[in-house]
Amino acid sequence: RAFLDIVHGRWSLKDSKRADPIALRTAVWQDVLVTAHKQWVRENIPMGLVACSLSISPILVRRNHLSIYFPSTNSLISQSSELRDTILPMFASFPASKLYASLIKEWQADVQPDVVSPMNLSEALQVGVLKDINEGRGIPAMLARLSTILTGDASTQISVLDALLEHVKLPSATAVAAPVTSVDLSLALHRMSTVVVQELWTTSCRSAFLLGFLLDAQPPFLAAETLAHIESTTLPNLLTSLRTWGFGKWILSQQHANAVPILQDFASHMLDDILSASTGLGAAVTSFLRELLFEQNNLVAYLKTHKLYCLLRVTLRQLLSHADQTLTTQYTFLLAECFLVEGAHTENEESKLVCLDRAVRYFVLVAHSDASVVVEITSKLKEHLHRASSKYIIDFLRSSLINIDDSVTQEFVWYNLFKLMIQEAEYQDAYSALQHLARLETSAESLQECVRHFVLQLCDAGRHDVICEFSWGSFEPQVEDLLVWQAANTHANIPVSRSSQSASSLYRLLYSFYMQRSRYVHAARAMYSLYLRLQTEAFSTSVLETQRDALLATLNVLQLAPEEHRWFACNLQAEQTAELTVISEADVNRQLLSVRGMLALPTGCFAMGTLAAPEIISLLLTNLDRNARLATKATELAVAIAEAHELDLSVVIRSLSRAFATGNIAEQVVEVVLEHLNDTALYLTAVESLVQLRFAIPEWLHKRAMDYGQALLALYLKYGALDDAMATAHILIPATINLSTTEFDQVSKKIVSTWIPYALLDTLLESTKRVVSEHEAQGKSTEIAQLKQDATALTSKLGAYFKLNHFHSFNLMEEQGLMGQKEPQTLQEKLYQVDLQIAVRIYAVFGHSKSWRMFFEALSLTGDGILWLLIVLPLLVVAWVIGWLVALSNGQKAFISFFYVCQFVDILCIIVFKLLFHRKRPPHHQSDDRFVGPDQHSFPSGHATRSWCLVGLVVYLSQYYPRALTDLLGLWAEHAFASIMVIWAILICFSRLALGRHYPSDILAGACIGFFLEFPLSALAMHFVFPTTLNH
Repeated sequence: RAFLDIVHGRWSLKDSKRADPIALRTAVWQDVLVTAHKQWVRENIPMGLVACSLSISPILVRRNHLSIYFPSTNSLISQSSELRDTILPMFASFPASKLYASLIKEWQADVQPDVVSPMNLSEALQVGVLKDINEGRGIPAMLARLSTILTGDASTQISVLDALLEHVKLPSATAVAAPVTSVDLSLALHRMSTVVVQELWTTSCRSAFLLGFLLDAQPPFLAAETLAHIESTTLPNLLTSLRTWGFGKWILSQQHANAVPILQDFASHMLDDILSASTGLGAAVTSFLRELLFEQNNLVAYLKTHKLYCLLRVTLRQLLSHADQTLTTQYTFLLAECFLVEGAHTENEESKLVCLDRAVRYFVLVAHSDASVVVEITSKLKEHLHRASSKYIIDFLRSSLINIDDSVTQEFVWYNLFKLMIQEAEYQDAYSALQHLARLETSAESLQECVRHFVLQLCDAGRHDVICEFSWGSFEPQVEDLLVWQAANTHANIPVSRSSQSASSLYRLLYSFYMQRSRYVHAARAMYSLYLRLQTEAFSTSVLETQRDALLATLNVLQLAPEEHRWFACNLQAEQTAELTVISEADVNRQLLSVRGMLALPTGCFAMGTLAAPEIISLLLTNLDRNARLATKATELAVAIAEAHELDLSVVIRSLSRAFATGNIAEQVVEVVLEHLNDTALYLTAVESLVQLRFAIPEWLHKRAMDYGQALLALYLKYGALDDAMATAHILIPATINLSTTEFDQVSKKIVSTWIPYALLDTLLESTKRVVSEHEAQGKSTEIAQLKQDATALTSKLGAYFKLNHFHSFNLMEEQGLMGQKEPQTLQEKLYQVDLQIAVRIYAVFGHSKSWRMFFEALSLTGDGILWLLIVLPLLVVAWVIGWLVALSNGQKAFISFFYVCQFVDILCIIVFKLLFHRKRPPHHQSDDRFVGPDQHSFPSGHATRSWCLVGLVVYLSQYYPRALTDLLGLWAEHAFASIMVIWAILICFSRLALGRHYPSDILAGACIGFFLEFPLSALAMHFVFPTTLNH
C-alpha cells in the first residue's frame, strides 16, 4: 500500500500534460526505484545475533527480517586437491555455457525436430583453445604444471585423474561440517543447492575439458594405459556427471508463472522429510540434491501432480538412463503421457506431430509389456487428443493388438477402432472392425448399436453409396430395419444439417438400397412412403415437387417388377397399428396425376391444404391460361385426373365450354380436348353448356353432336333454341318431297338407320307455333318470319316422309323377309309377310302420333317388369322391415306372394325363349338404351307373357281362392277383377304393336306362353315354396 502511494505521489508531481508518456513513465519508475532502495536500506538495519534451538549457528536479526548464515560451498563438497585447485581453473575460459546450451537443445530435440545436433566435447575444446587469453602461453604452462602433478607410473596417474570424479560427486550428509537451519528453509535449500550445483557443474566441465584435452594432445608424460583408462572409464563417467549436474542446473533455474522457482516450491513440500533426515542446512542441501538428482520418485510425483510435463519429460529422460528395470515401464508410461500432453497443447504443427508420434511409440512399448493398461492408455489419448488427431489413437490400437490375448480387451480395442475408423472416414476398415466384433461374440445389443451408429454416420457423411454397395451379410436385415425405422421417425420436410434426421434423404437411401439388391417392389414402397410422409406437411412447391419425384420413381420401378407383382401394402396412416392397404400401379398413377395437378395450380391454392381430385380439376379449369398451348396442357391434365379417378368427364367439358364462351380460352382448346376424348356424348355436353350461355355453337361442334340427333334436338328445345332445333330437325328428317317410290327405295337404307323423334318434332312444331302466335300478336312478325318459314318447310317435309313411309316398310319386308326375292315362295315367308304387314300398318296409324305414343308408353309401363321388380318390390321389402306390413291379412299376403312368384317365373322363361330364338325386332322399331341383353330380341313379347300370366293368376284365384282377391280389393273383385285383367292384358299387347316393338306373332306366342306355361309353373312353384300360404 505504501509502495502504491509512492507511485501515485510521484505521478501527481509530474507535469503529465506536456511530457512524453514514455519519458514520464520512465522518470516515475526511476524515482520509485530510488525510494525503494532507501526503504530497503532503512528497514534492513542489523540488530544483532540470536540463538535458535533449531540451529547450531546463530541467526542474524535485522529490522523486520531474519537472515541466514549459509555454509560455504567448500564445506559441502569434497576436499580440494592440487589438480582441482591449480589445473582446472586454467579451463575457466573454455565454453562451458556452450556445453550447457547443447544439453538443453538435446533435451528439447524430443519435441523440436529442427534442433541442430548438440556440440560435442572436442568442438568445445577447439573453441577454448582458440580463445586462449594468455596469448598462446596458457596451454604450455598448463602442460608443464600438469607434468609435475601426474608423475609416477600409470596407476599413480590414474588414481590422480580418478580423483576428479570425487570432486564432481555429491557427498553424503555425514560429511557436512557446519549445519545451519532457517525459518525459510525452502528458500535456503533452493539457493544453496543452486550454488552447489553450479560449482559442481563448473568442476565437471573443466574436468571434462582437461581429460578431453589430454586425449586429444596425448602428452608424452602420460602412459598409454592412462590414456586408455581416461577414454574408456574416466571421461565417460565424468560426462555422465556432467549431464547430471547440467540437468540439476537447468531444473533449478525453472520457475512457475509467478516467478517462484519450481524447486523452491518442491523443497517446501519435502521440508518435513528433509529436516527429519538432516542435522543442518548443509545436510539438508545434500539430502535435497540427492532427492533431486538421484532418488527422483518424489520429484516425478511432484511434477506430475502440478502438471509440469516439460520438466517431467526431461526428468524421466534422465531417470531412464539409469532406472531400475522394474520402474522402466512406469517411467515409459509417464514419458509417453508427457509427450501426449505437450503435443496436444503445442501450437507448432511440426512439434505436435513429433510429440504425438513419440507418445504413441512409448505407449505401444508399455502396452507390449503390460496389455492391461490398453484401456487406460486409450482413455488418456481420447482425453487429450482432438478429433483431428484420431489417427494416433488408431495407430496405437492397431499396434497394441499384437500382444493382446484377452477377449474382453480385444473387444474394447476393436470397438474403439470401429468408432475411430468411422470418424476418419475409413469405412472399409470400420466394416472390418465390425466383422471382428461379430467374431468375438459381442453381445447382440452392442452389435446393434454399432450397426446403428455406422449407418447413421454414413448417412450424415452423405456416403449413401457405401450403405448400398456394402455386402452387409448377416447385418443386412438390421440395416434395412434401421433405415425403415429412422425414415419413419424423423423430420419429413424440416431442413436439418444431418442426413440421418431427414426423412427425404432416408427414403431415397432406402430406394437406392433396394434397387442395388433388385428388390423393386420394396423400392417402390419406400418412395411411396416418402410421398405419404409429406402428405402431413404444409404444402409448398418444394414439397409437391418432392412428392411428384417420389411417385414417378415408384411408377418407374414398378415397371421393372413382373406384372402380377406390381403392387405393395403399406400404412396410409401415421399410426403403426393401422391396417395395411394394397397400393396398385393405378393408385400410384392417380396420386401422381393429382400432385401434378396441384403443381400446375397457382401458389395461393396451397393454403387450402390437401385437395381432392374434383377440387384439383375445378381449380385447374378455373385458372386456365390465355395461351392456347398452356391451356391445352392444363386441360389435358385435368382430363387425365378425371379419367384416372373415374370421374364424370362432362364436368371438364362444361368448364371448358364456359371458359370458351367467356373468352378465357381459344376455341381450338375445346376442339383438341373433345377430339382427344372422342366421345359424342361429351360433344352434347359442350353444346348444352354453350346453349345455356346463349353462345353460338361452332359448326364443327354441331356437326359432331349430330351423331346423337335426338339428344341434340332435345337440348335445343330444353333451352328454347328454336332456330338451332329447327336446323337439327331438318337434318334428322330425310328429304322425301317429290320423290317417287323408286327413288324413296334407293334411300331406304338411310331412312331405316335414322330414328325420327316424333315426340320431339311435335314439341318443336307446337313451340314454334306458340312463339309465332305470340310475336304476331305483339306485331313482331318480321322477327320470326324465318322461323315461321322453317316451320312450314318442316311440316311439309314430315308430311312427305309419312306418306312414303308405308311403302318403305313394305320394301323392308321384302328385303329382310324374302331376302331379295320379289314374291314370297315358302309358307314361312308368306306368314312373315303377313306378320310384318300387320305390324307396319298398326305402327303407321299410332306410332307417329305424340298423344297415342304417350298413352301406349304409359300403358306399356304397367306391364314392365322393371316397375314391379326394381321399384315396387324394394318398397314392399322396406315396408316389411319397418313393420308396416304386419297388419296384412292372410289373403293379402297370399296374393302378393303369388304375384311375385309369377314375376320371377316370367323372367326365367323370357330369358330362355329370347336366347333360344334370337328374333330381331321389327325394322321400324326405334331402338333405345332400355333394350339390352336378351331384351334386344323380339320373340316372344315379355309384356304379353307377363300380362297373360297375371290373367291366369287372377282367374285361378277367383275360382279357388277368392279370399285373396276380396281381402286385397274388396268383394267386387271376386267376379269383376278377372274381366278387368283380361282387358288390361289385351291393351298391353296392342300397345307393343302400336309402339313398333313387336310382331303380332310375338304377341300371340307371348300370351299363350304366359297363360298356358308360366302360370301353371308359377302355381306349382307356389305350392312348393309357400305350401301353407294359400291354405291360410
